[in-house]
Amino acid sequence: MRSITAAILVLAVGSALCRAQGVTAGSLPAPLATGNSVETCLNSRYSQHSLGKTAPRAQQVSNILWAAGRAPVTGAHRTIYVATPNGTYLYDPFGHALNWHSHEVTSDGGFALIYEAQREFDAGVMFMPALLAAVSLGHSTEPAVASCPKGIGYLTTRLIFGVQAVNGLTTQLAAHCSIPPGQPGWLPDPAVTGTNSLEEVLANLRYVDRFAQTNLTAQQVSQVLWAG
Repeated sequence: MRSITAAILVLAVGSALCRAQGVTAGSLPAPLATGNSVETCLNSRYSQHSLGKTAPRAQQVSNILWAAGRAPVTGAHRTIYVATPNGTYLYDPFGHALNWHSHEVTSDGGFALIYEAQREFDAGVMFMPALLAAVSLGHSTEPAVASCPKGIGYLTTRLIFGVQAVNGLTTQLAAHCSIPPGQPGWLPDPAVTGTNSLEEVLANLRYVDRFAQTNLTAQQVSQVLWAG
């Protein structure tokens, strides 16, 4: 009898842990601070076109959705959805929570960011912070997450994520200018490390209508173009 009771308790606890780690409606866990610099995350971007089928964990979805929701909006509205193996949820960036939306599920076991926006620009801007948040998870307590943008139908784009091994963060720069220094068109190497963490930058991300500096240096132009 004791062994049966113990087995039932183990199964119950295991089931509860699975539900806690999975993605469901309600509040998401607070974003995990990875501490990786924006420059290093930008330098470590890459896409994989064959993504793992492991179900996502709530913490992974939390970090990526929080980053996507930090992107400023220029139009009248932008709505963010996340499709998971359990269904599709509407993301509330103000409450950092998920609300049930539909029974549409991902077919590959991962999860996908979907948007509705007045301006395509706002949707595109949203994808970059989400991608960088996935990259930054590569050196954290969470399993790594790979990503791939995917077009589905006319003017419909999703950013697909899969839980699987990735190359990880790197500070080895692959993009070097082929034009000799001093020649027209030459750009210096961009920085691949920095002092500001990704989460710090995203927490204060906003558009401005007045600039403190407009005569950008060659190094600043190089950094902005490389990042884009």
